[in-house]
Order: sequence, then C-alpha cells, then structure tokens
Amino acid sequence: MVLVLAIIYLSKSISAKSNEGARNAKRNPGPQRATESFTPEEPTFDEAPVATLSAKKPLSKPEEILYWRLVEALPDHVILPQVSFSRFMKVTCQDRKAYMARFGQISQKTVDYLVCDKAFNIVTAIELDDRSHKTEDDRKRDELFKEAGIRIIRWNVGNMPNAKEIHVVIQEV
Repeated sequence: MVLVLAIIYLSKSISAKSNEGARNAKRNPGPQRATESFTPEEPTFDEAPVATLSAKKPLSKPEEILYWRLVEALPDHVILPQVSFSRFMKVTCQDRKAYMARFGQISQKTVDYLVCDKAFNIVTAIELDDRSHKTEDDRKRDELFKEAGIRIIRWNVGNMPNAKEIHVVIQEV
C-alpha cells in the first residue's frame, strides 16, 4: 500500500514538474540565467529525514549519587526519582477550562526525588539544584509544593549531603 502511494506521489510530482517546465518554456523561451534561484525537488519517502530514538540513563551522575545516598539513609522509605507532578499533585475544580489551565501548570514538571513511607504517603520532595535551576522558576515550583502541602528540600549539586546528614534532615520532617 505504501509503495503504491509512493508511486502515485512520484508520478504526480514528475507530471506536475514537466507541465510546469512546458509552461515556463512558453513564457520564457531563452536560456536560464545563473542568477535564477534553484528549487530542489521535494524529498521522496526514502529520502525524508528520520529521527531515531535510543535509550539513555534516566538520572544524571549527580542524581545517581544522591539517589543511592537517599536509599542508604532512608531504608524504611521509598525513593522515587524523576516523578511527574501530575502523579502526586491533584487538581480539583468543577470548571473544565480552569481545571485544564491549572493542570497545565503541573503537567510538564518533574521533581528530582519523591520520598514516601512504605504506604506511599509523601514524606517530602527533594530537588537537586545545579546551574540549570533558575531562582524565579524554583520559587514558582516551591509555591506549587506549598499549596499542595508537600515539604520541599533543596540541595545544591556542589554541596550534596552524605547519608547521615540526609537521615537527620528527613527525621526533622
């Protein structure tokens, strides 16, 4: 089926170009000038660029390091990395338009780590800040956590806590 469509597409393309060429020859019978622009033909199905996918690690190296420190420091907890806000924040609204607007504020955001108890109740959220973090964006994200009633802890990638320090901070929650 695809081959048939490709053949039809190519034959129409060639036919249209030859008719166009004949019309242009009647209007402009002289030789083409070097200053005229060149228009390449449209790519065929075989020539179209193809974007490919490949697997990659879901965590950066610093995120991996902090993940294993969290696991070591909090053996009675569940550590969930890279969790979409929409998996742990719920929008409540009767108006569909207002619901979608509010959902749009959280739908494309992720938290670096969500720390839960064994029953998957949220204990805290953790962000590992690096140079990609922007103060104003972080403030807005922190407001979302506050509104949802979730404590947010921020650690800088250049000053990550060790397992003992993590344990102390989480026990204070």
